Amino acid sequence: MLVFSSSNSFLIFANLLFVFKVLYSNALIPPPKRSRDHRPMGFINFAKRLDTEFLGSPAKGVHSESLVFPKKMTVFRLPAHIRPRSYALKIVIDNEHSVFFGEVKINVSVAEDSNTVLLHSYRLDIEEVTLYYKNDIISSWFIVDADNQLLRIQTNSTLWRNEVYEIKVKFGSRMNTELVGIYRSAYSIGTKIKFLTLTQFEPRQAFPCFDEPHFRATFDIRVARYQHEIALSNMPLMATSSPDPSIGNRVWNSFYRTPPMPTYLVAFVVAEDFTNISEYSGKYELWAAKNKINEYSYAQSWLARAVKRAEEYTGIEFMLPHLKLVVVNDFYRGAMENWGLMIFKANQVKFEENEDDPRVRHYVQIIVFHETIHQWFGNYVTIKWWDSLWLKEGFATLLPYLIEVSVNPSGNMHDIFIHDIEIKAFENDGTVDRIPMTLPVNTPAEIDRQFNTINYEKAASVLHMLHYIVSPNTFQKALQIYLHTGYTAGGGVTSPDDLWAAFDQQLFLENRSLGNGLTVGQTMKSWTHQVGYPIIIVTRYNKGDRDDIGFKQEPFRSAFAEHSVTKQEWTVPLTCTKGSNPNFNDTLPKLWLLDKEEVILPNEVGTDEWIVCNVRQTGYYRLNYDEESWRLIADVLYSSPEQINRLNRHQIIYDVFTMIKSYRMPYSSVFKIICSLDQENDTLMWRSVTPLADRLLMEFEGTNAYEKLKKFLKKRFNKIYKKVGFYEKSNEARGVRYLRPRLLRAICELDNNDCLSKANAEFNKHNSIDSVPAYSQYAVISAALKINSSSDLTWKKLRYYFTKQTNPLDDEDLMNSFRSLKDESTIKKFLSDLSVGKSDELQKYSLGIVLNHYHGSMAALHFIQEMLPKIR
Repeated sequence: MLVFSSSNSFLIFANLLFVFKVLYSNALIPPPKRSRDHRPMGFINFAKRLDTEFLGSPAKGVHSESLVFPKKMTVFRLPAHIRPRSYALKIVIDNEHSVFFGEVKINVSVAEDSNTVLLHSYRLDIEEVTLYYKNDIISSWFIVDADNQLLRIQTNSTLWRNEVYEIKVKFGSRMNTELVGIYRSAYSIGTKIKFLTLTQFEPRQAFPCFDEPHFRATFDIRVARYQHEIALSNMPLMATSSPDPSIGNRVWNSFYRTPPMPTYLVAFVVAEDFTNISEYSGKYELWAAKNKINEYSYAQSWLARAVKRAEEYTGIEFMLPHLKLVVVNDFYRGAMENWGLMIFKANQVKFEENEDDPRVRHYVQIIVFHETIHQWFGNYVTIKWWDSLWLKEGFATLLPYLIEVSVNPSGNMHDIFIHDIEIKAFENDGTVDRIPMTLPVNTPAEIDRQFNTINYEKAASVLHMLHYIVSPNTFQKALQIYLHTGYTAGGGVTSPDDLWAAFDQQLFLENRSLGNGLTVGQTMKSWTHQVGYPIIIVTRYNKGDRDDIGFKQEPFRSAFAEHSVTKQEWTVPLTCTKGSNPNFNDTLPKLWLLDKEEVILPNEVGTDEWIVCNVRQTGYYRLNYDEESWRLIADVLYSSPEQINRLNRHQIIYDVFTMIKSYRMPYSSVFKIICSLDQENDTLMWRSVTPLADRLLMEFEGTNAYEKLKKFLKKRFNKIYKKVGFYEKSNEARGVRYLRPRLLRAICELDNNDCLSKANAEFNKHNSIDSVPAYSQYAVISAALKINSSSDLTWKKLRYYFTKQTNPLDDEDLMNSFRSLKDESTIKKFLSDLSVGKSDELQKYSLGIVLNHYHGSMAALHFIQEMLPKIR
C-alpha cells in the first residue's frame, strides 16, 4: 500500500491554512464587510422615543427603573401556553426610502394563568403595543429585548387561562440589507433600474410574531402599493381600496384569509413592470420582470405538472386557490416554498431550450418539483421544531425522483437520484465535522446551520432506503396516512414519531412487519440520530466446495478522522445476490444486522461464485469485500459486465474509492476494478468514474507515480471518449449529454490530443468562455491552462467568466479544471495580481481555485515565503 497520498494531502491542507492566514492578516484578502447598522427611522412619529441610536431599545410606555433585561439566552424558545390563533397584518412599503411600517393584530389563546406575553421581534422599531381583552385595554407596557429577539408585554392583572386576548403592535424598520425579512431586489427594465420589495422570512424581522413552526395561525394580509405597482401574497386578491391620502395615495390590496400556517411561510411581493404567464385560468402563474419572463417559461410549464403528480401521489388535492411562482434576482437561497407564493432566484429557473445544457433542464424540473412538494410536506403539515428539519427537506428532495419513477418506470430518475443525491450525501456524511439528521437546536444561528446536506441529501437517501425496506406501494400509502393524520388530528404539526407511527399502521393494515420484532421507529432512529454511515464487511470463509459468507458492520471514518470510542450501531437492511442466480429486482431485506456481531450464512456461495450486496443500491451504506471476492467481482465486470445491474456496477466503483479514502483496500484490488472499465459503455458509470478518477489523481499528485497513473487512466478514458465524441450531436441519448461536460474536462486533463486541440480551438474561436457551448466549457478552461496559461488573454477571459458564476467554489468540475495549471511562475504572477484592484469575491474565488490542487498550493506557499520579507 502506497503512503504518498496521506502526507501529500496533509501538506496541501497545511499550506492552504498557512496561505489563507498570511493573506488574510496582510489584507490581500480583506476582512468581510459588516452589514450596515439598522438605525431608527425618522419618518415614524414615535410618541416617546428615548435618546438612542440602537434599534430595539426601550420605547413607549416603559419606565427606566422597570427595565430588567435577562442575559442572552441559550435556548430561544417561547412558552407554549400562549398561542396565536389569527393575525391581521397591514404593511406599507416605502421603496424610495427603503423602509416599511405597519400594524399587526394577533388573537391569542391562553392555556395557563400569566401576566407576561412573549413574542419575537428583531431589528424592528416598536412604536406602540396594546393588549386587549374584549375591547378593553389591559396593558400598553412593553420591553424590547434585543439580545434575545423578544418583545415582552407585561400586565398588572392576570391573563386568565381559556380566554382569548388581542395584541396590537405598530412597528417599522429599514429594509434588510442581508436578503432576509423584508428587503429590496434590483432588476432592470431597459436602461432603468427598478426595485421590488419581497420577503424571505425570518418573520420576526418583518413583524412581531410567534416565530416558531408549531405556532400555526390564519393570516389576513393587507399590503399598500402605488397604483402602477402589483402586490402578490399567499392568497388571491380579495379587494383593492381607493387611494389613501394618509399613505401617499397608495391603495390597499386585501388578500383572502390563509389556512392556519406558521409565520415563516407568510410572503408578499410588491413590484412594477412585472407580468405573468398562467395556466388553468390563472391557478398556476409565473411572475417575473416583463422583459425577462420568457427565460423562465420552462419552469412555468413544469409547475402545473408537478402539482398534478404530487396530488396523485399524496391523494390530497392542492389546498389553496392558486400557486404562484415569482422570479427575482436577489435571494438568500435558491428558492422558498411559501404557501401559495413560491419565490425563486432567477439563475435557478432560467432555461432556454436552444442554448442551455440539458443538465440545466433537469435542474429546473427538480427545483420546481422540490418547492411544489413542500406545499404538502412543510406547508400542509409543518414540523414541530427545527431539530427535525429533515422531515420536510428530506421528502422535498426525494419525492421528485420517486414520483417520476412511479409515473415513468422505464426512465432513469432512480439512477439520477443515486448519482446526484445519494453520492453527495455520502461525501458529506464522511467528513470529520458531520452531524446527525436529528440535532437539538436552540438559537437562530443553530437553526440556520440546519440547512445543510445532511438534512437534504442524507435525509432523502435514508428515506429512499425506507422506501425499499417496506416496498414502494407501502411507502406511498404510509405517507398518505401521515399527511392526513397530521393535518386532521395533529393540527397540521408533525414530528418524526408521527411519521414512524404512520408506517407501522400501514404495515399492520397489510398484516406485515419488518421482522426481528422491529418497529419502523426503532429501525430508522439508528439512522436519524447518529452521524455517519456504516461499512458492511463481507467476508468469504472457504469450506470446500461451498463458502460461508460473513457480514458485520463498522462505522465509516475517513483516514484523517479521529477514531471516537462512541459506540455506533445501525439497524441495517441487507440484500444480496450471487452469480448462480442473479436477481437484481428483489430489494426487500433478507437479513438484518442489528449490532456489530458478525452474522454468518453457511454454504452461501460456490468457491468461484461472485456475490454482490446492497441490491440496486437501495441501502445507505458502503461495502467492503475480502480480496478474493473483489477479484471475482472484477473478473465478471471485465468479462460480462451486464451480469451485474448498472446501479450495482455504479455502487462498486464508489465502494472502491470509499475504501481508498479510508485506506481499507490495497491498490492492487483497486486497479483490477478500474481495468474492468475497458468493457464498460454505460454513461451513468462513467459519470461516476470521472470524479473518482480526479480524486485518485489528487492522491498521487506530486509523486513519481503520477504520470504512470495518468497513462493508465487515459487508456481507459480514451475508449469512452471515442464513443461519446467532443461535439454534441442531435438526438443523442440524454445520458451521453449528461456525461460529455465532465468527460471532456477529464480527458483533456489526461492529455488526449484530440480533445486538447478541439478545446483550444473553441477557446480561440469565442470572445468569452461563457459563449462556448456549455458542454465543453470545462474542457476549454483545462486546455487553455495547459496550452496558454501565460497569456494575458487567457486570464482576462477566465476572470470575466468567474464574475458571471454564482459561486465557482461550489462547482467541482470547474475547480478540477484548474489542476491543469502547473507552471509555478504563472501561479505566482496570478497571486501577485490578485492583491491589487480586484474585488473581494474575485480574490476569494481565484485563490480557492488555485489552492485546490497540489501545484497551486505549493506555488502559493513559495509565493508567501517570498513575500514575507517585503511585508515585514
